[in-house]
Amino acid sequence: MVYFKRLFLFLTAFFILLSCDSESCGESGCGIDVSDGITLYAAGDCKEEILTSKTLSDAEFFHVKILDSTGKTVKTQSFSKISGKMTVSDLGNLKNATVKFYAYTKGNNSEPAWMGEATNVSFTEGETTSLDVILYPIYKTACFPVNLSTGRFGQTVTKLNDGRFLVAGGFSTCSSYACEASKLVEIIDPETGTVSRLADLSIARGFHTAKLLPDGSVLIAGGVSNISKANFSVNSIPSLPFEMESSVQNMERYTPSYPKINVAKNGYGTVVSNKTEVITVSGNPFAPFQSYKWTEPTSGSITLYANGGVINGELSQNVYGIKFQTSPFSYSGAELYGSSSDRDPSIMPIMEEADIAGTIFSIGGKGDGSTEFAEKVTPTSTTSWGYSGSILLPNLFFAGSFKSNGTVYTAGGLKYDSSLSSFEQISSLYGYNISAKTLYKKEIPLSVAFPEMFYYERSDMAVVVGGVPDFATMQGSSTIQRVTLAQSSANKTSINMEDSRVFSSSVLDKNGFLFVIGGTPSLGLTPSARVEIFNIESIE
Repeated sequence: MVYFKRLFLFLTAFFILLSCDSESCGESGCGIDVSDGITLYAAGDCKEEILTSKTLSDAEFFHVKILDSTGKTVKTQSFSKISGKMTVSDLGNLKNATVKFYAYTKGNNSEPAWMGEATNVSFTEGETTSLDVILYPIYKTACFPVNLSTGRFGQTVTKLNDGRFLVAGGFSTCSSYACEASKLVEIIDPETGTVSRLADLSIARGFHTAKLLPDGSVLIAGGVSNISKANFSVNSIPSLPFEMESSVQNMERYTPSYPKINVAKNGYGTVVSNKTEVITVSGNPFAPFQSYKWTEPTSGSITLYANGGVINGELSQNVYGIKFQTSPFSYSGAELYGSSSDRDPSIMPIMEEADIAGTIFSIGGKGDGSTEFAEKVTPTSTTSWGYSGSILLPNLFFAGSFKSNGTVYTAGGLKYDSSLSSFEQISSLYGYNISAKTLYKKEIPLSVAFPEMFYYERSDMAVVVGGVPDFATMQGSSTIQRVTLAQSSANKTSINMEDSRVFSSSVLDKNGFLFVIGGTPSLGLTPSARVEIFNIESIE
């Protein structure tokens, strides 16, 4: 394999041969051979000019851990030097195993400097398994070895069950006055450090939504086909420096190709062909500047909620529930929720599923004159949330959010109501306990609009990525913020990305690595192709 200088920034590359022939298996089953000729690359920074290259001679030792399909460790082995032929034997026959790799620097055998893993690995006596594995630095920022084929922002990134990331649509072509949506689909394999082109979408779209189905296909819905780089204002809300145009009404059910590289190259796994099918949706439920939320698949069904937006130059009061059966897959129809006369119109409100199935919790995004900034919406009614406490409920715009343990958390964004002459930045994290009807807030390091926000369960933390800290300059933020959710904790940490990012798409893997994909450095809308990687546990 050949790497150009720009392609192995912050990369450790590993090539492993797992051998289950009679010599390595013996009477007890399969084994693993770590053959010589392995090459390790590492860098101290994403910047090309300070790129350095290392070989395995810089590592003190190497550790292998093998887990069965239940997560139980069945074998560990350490090597004091990576040279010649090293064997881990007595594995037995295994299916759907995970092989974890750790490399340690000289003088520090207690904490690994790099790690990587291969999943869905099978060992069968008499056969050989070979793997390509990338090791990522644990305590440093990393850049993925390969960029996306073209820069893009406003795309969706869906984590598949085999650990790969499906990157679909977004805006990749921009002029001085507009951006056009793309049909491009790529798949990132973090295990092998590769990016592969798949079949295009049938319909170009950006700022849409996507959801993984139980059968491994992905539902893609909503979004728009164009963005105008012109000031946009609606219903007395202060203007934005861009306008979303031409909503996409039809949906797609997109099936990526399976299996992934390390499974396919060893001849096991079910082969699934890459394809897409268009789903015609009734009722025109989608609009520009809309918010989306999927329910989790339960009892063979799934619902997509589409809330607010802009229709014919006015804010929309509509909330739609778009329903599907998952096994076998079928489209059930789009239902208009609530009574529009009970609701104030909204633009890109925060939206999460409420404490009762079939009910959504909507926050902010309200036009001038509204006084109800949080509400519950059911198929037949809209009611005020009616919280208790002394904290003033803000009319939030363009904040990040997630729901955990019955509480909706928001971070950053802007606030606006009829008493204000312009948007004001919010440097707070809010927690809305839906059933208890309580609200709390705590400060965050940096106020940003349009951030990404995730829940990191292992440390009970909110992770806030990028966004816009200053609408006057429109420049994006290069900061990742990490905030402990407990009200009594003041733990707030951050780390700088190499790039400023707005409208990126990020994924957290099970090992705590955050992949930040694409985006634009500012609201000037210039697509980025870079993928950066951070270990959330190491942010200080």
